[in-house]
Formats: sequence, structure tokens, C-alpha cells
Amino acid sequence: MMMRNNLFVLLLLSAISVFAQEIQIGEKVPTFQVELVDEDQSVFSFDGSTGKAVLIDFWASWCSPCVAGMPHLEALQKKFEGRLQVVSASEEKYERISRFQEKRPYQFLFARDTGSLRTLFPYQVIPHSVLIAPDGRLVAITSPEHITGQVIEQVLADQKINLPLKKDHFDFDPAHEYFEFDEEVQQLFQLQPYMSGIPTFSRTYMDAPFKQRRMTIFNLNVAGLYRKAYQVSSYRLIYEFDESRIGWEDKKNRFCLNVIAQSPEQLYPYMKEQLSQHTEVLAKPSTREIEVLVIKKAEGGIKAQAVQEKGLTQARGDGFKNEGASMADFCAYLEHFGIVGMAVVDETGDDGLYEIDFSFDPENAESFKEAMANLGLTYEKGVRNTDVLVLSMKENQ
Repeated sequence: MMMRNNLFVLLLLSAISVFAQEIQIGEKVPTFQVELVDEDQSVFSFDGSTGKAVLIDFWASWCSPCVAGMPHLEALQKKFEGRLQVVSASEEKYERISRFQEKRPYQFLFARDTGSLRTLFPYQVIPHSVLIAPDGRLVAITSPEHITGQVIEQVLADQKINLPLKKDHFDFDPAHEYFEFDEEVQQLFQLQPYMSGIPTFSRTYMDAPFKQRRMTIFNLNVAGLYRKAYQVSSYRLIYEFDESRIGWEDKKNRFCLNVIAQSPEQLYPYMKEQLSQHTEVLAKPSTREIEVLVIKKAEGGIKAQAVQEKGLTQARGDGFKNEGASMADFCAYLEHFGIVGMAVVDETGDDGLYEIDFSFDPENAESFKEAMANLGLTYEKGVRNTDVLVLSMKENQ
């Protein structure tokens, strides 16, 4: 099963408690212990006297950027064996971390954090890295890509480092109104630059006065804005220019959008029209033959319980739970969450609603296969004439 590294960092919505006196860079880290996931059910104890540098990487099994970074952690652990200890800490259940470790037997330590480490080193977004010098000083709170071999060499040599500080915006509130305007406005299109301190997210409005006719989007590039407007996944984008020209890494390529239409029916058409006028990129729906994952009924049919009405959805990188969803909804989940790394086509021929409880271990292809079979579904790769969105630059028109 193909997996796709999501470029978006993953926002954790669980509540945290922050120490009144948060540890600052350069200060000594207090003693702590954390439960290890190993055969001996031992603990990792830190008291600042081990003489090793300690790198704590906060992660989760459903976080694809976290998992994608683990080979780098493994390389650091091997290169600096005896001088560096990598501790990969997750708040997931012991059994879940253990299953991941069996499939990905890295040599660094896997730990189960019951909240003590997160309280000591507060964060909201993973992956999140903390680096402690051999003398027990906190020397970095940063994103894991900044922890290179050269950085570890400098820390072990007691040299000063100055890495970008990853300080999550703890006051962030997705319900907060980040755009200021007159609520009597009937139609509006605001495109603004990247907003620091706010994660990538979108918000739709379900209450008056903007019920279903307003959307706000934060810190997406132009391709992402068009994906929202046309409601397609990244696997259906066709670029007729060098994709790096609107690359995610450069924050100048990311924007915030506030759009209000006169009616719910006009929201997406108005958004498409305005994007074409206010950006250098044009979008055109088309069809192309592309490789897709085809979902079909297994022999015996759908095994999920049939229901009469649509229900609430809970979805993330390791599961989909819904009290009333169609097979098309489920296929959209597989595609939009990057579960299979390609566009997904529903060929079940079934338009009923079902109570779906689907979960699997992303690192285990057999787990995915078993979960699909439990729903009464089969899958295979194929080439289909598929709806896509072609992006082009105005200068080339």
C-alpha cells in the first residue's frame, strides 16, 4: 500500500496543561521518567548525568510526516551510538506503539508518554523535537528536519547552536474570527498573505448570518485554494508548469482567504471565479487517464450495517468512523486523507448508507487489507478516465 507524506503539519486538538514556568533554551531540564515500549517494560530515566545528548521526538503512528522522518532518526542513532539517545514518544496506547515497532524495528527507544513529557515540553503540532545537551541543558525545541548530524556534532562538542524555535500557538482558536469586516456584507473576497502563528486549516460557517455561504482558509498555497474551490484531492491535480513555482516550503506562496457569497449555491462558483481573477494560476476541469485505486464489492457484498440517514464522521490517517456514510464517502476518505497515495474510484455500484467503523495500522499493508475485507470490499490498481483539475499559469495562455 502506498503512503503519501502529507505536507500539512497535523494539529492535535487534545487539551494540554502548560507549566507556569516553561523550560527555556539554555536552562537545565529537570529529572523525568517515561515508560518504554519493550519486552522488559522498562523506563527511560533522565537526570542530566548520562553524558549523552538526548533527542526526544514526539510523534503518532497516524502522522505520516512523523513516520517519514524516522529513518533519519535511525541514522542519527547509529552514527552517534553511545553519545546520543533518541527517544520517540507517543501518547498512543502501549499496544498500538508495540504493533508499530514490530513492523518498523528501529534501534532508538520507543516510549509511551502518558502526559508527563508533553507537560514538560508543551506542543500542539507533531512532529515536534526537543534536543538536550550532555550536560542536561535544553538546547533546541524545533521541527525534526533541523536536527542534522552536524547539529549533533556541535552539541556534543559543547558548541552553541541556534535552531529555529518551534513554539506552537497555544492561544490558537479555530472558532476565532481572524478576518475583521462588517457582518452585513453580502458578498466578499479577501486574499491575504501568510499569517504567522496559525496552522493550516479551513472553517465553514453553519450558523446565521453566513450559514453555508462563507468559508475561511488559512495558510494554503494556490493549488490548495483551488482544491478547496473544486473539492478535489491533490491526486487529481495536473500541473502544466513547474510545481515548485507555487511550492509549499516558501511561505510567500501561502495565502489566507475569506470568501462570502450571496447564497450557499454560489459559494464555490464565486470562489472559483475570484481565484482566477486574483491569482496567477488558472484551473480547468478535465478528464485524463490516470492510475487509480479501484474499489469493488467483495463476494457476499457489503458487510457494514445499513442505515437510513447520514451521520457524523470521525476520520484520520488510521481510521474512518461514521454512523451513516456511503461507499462514495468512504472512497473519498481513502483519497483525500492520502491513505493509498492515489485517486480512488468507487466501482461498488452501491449508493446505500452504512454504519462504517474502519481502522488499520498504516505501517501494515495486511492490516489495511483485512480492514477492507471486514467491510466487504476489494481493491486493485487500474487505469481509468478520471476527472482531474488542470492548473496552468496565465503567462502561458
